Amino acid sequence: MSAFTLKKTLQTHALLWGNAYGEIERNGNGEIIGIWPRNPARTRPVRTTESGMLHGDVIPAGSVVYETSDHMKSGRVAEEDNPEDKVGTRRLIHSEDMIHIVGLSLDGRLGQSTTYLLCLLELLRCPAKWKLSH
Repeated sequence: MSAFTLKKTLQTHALLWGNAYGEIERNGNGEIIGIWPRNPARTRPVRTTESGMLHGDVIPAGSVVYETSDHMKSGRVAEEDNPEDKVGTRRLIHSEDMIHIVGLSLDGRLGQSTTYLLCLLELLRCPAKWKLSH
């Protein structure tokens, strides 16, 4: 993937989902050899509640790691992403190996979709315009 495509993809993810994630791939010397976008509907930061091991490293309680799952249930392209579709390998990724671009946020940890927020503001601004019939 070219740098231009990566930047374009991460920007689109940040604007539409409110979060963009790029997993950093490293070689045996710890040097960065690639950055791979992760689906924001299937990736999220989680705080550890207990100390534990992750890829041979001790992770203290309270650390932030990223949980991701990259696979879909079938080979066909889904019409919409369903975060409840947990098929595939769940992986935990060190925070040092993840770029997380947070969009508009209420807590600084998870961004909100700008598309969703704009629709919500329009509904609040002009509720009669969007009145749905029963």
